[in-house]
Amino acid sequence: MHEKAPPAPVEWLDMVKERNGITSDYKLAEVLGVTRQAISQQRSGKQAMSVMSAVKVAEALKLPTQAVMAAVMYYSDPKNRGFWKDRWARAWPVVRKRIEQPPHVHQSRLAEATQPAPDKVGEG
Repeated sequence: MHEKAPPAPVEWLDMVKERNGITSDYKLAEVLGVTRQAISQQRSGKQAMSVMSAVKVAEALKLPTQAVMAAVMYYSDPKNRGFWKDRWARAWPVVRKRIEQPPHVHQSRLAEATQPAPDKVGEG
């Protein structure tokens, strides 16, 4: 898929939708905590994906945050593209293993991916 260059931000958006059964950009915006206009601008290339959105994309896809961050920064920070390409190359084996799994493996409750982990206080 993307061994040499990471997925473009729009591809990450589409992956979140596909892997989590989301059918509209409105719902995608809600999940990522951004406006529908922000999604539209990211799709058209007028706006870079924010760090917060990249983290939420990683959570929704159950991928390492640094993998999605490296991919996003690869496109939004062309001055340091070599640095980000190296980080992507390091993350690619984990990402590839994860994205090659059938989508139903990823659909284990989108809410879990977008909510912070519960406190472990009181467990014993």
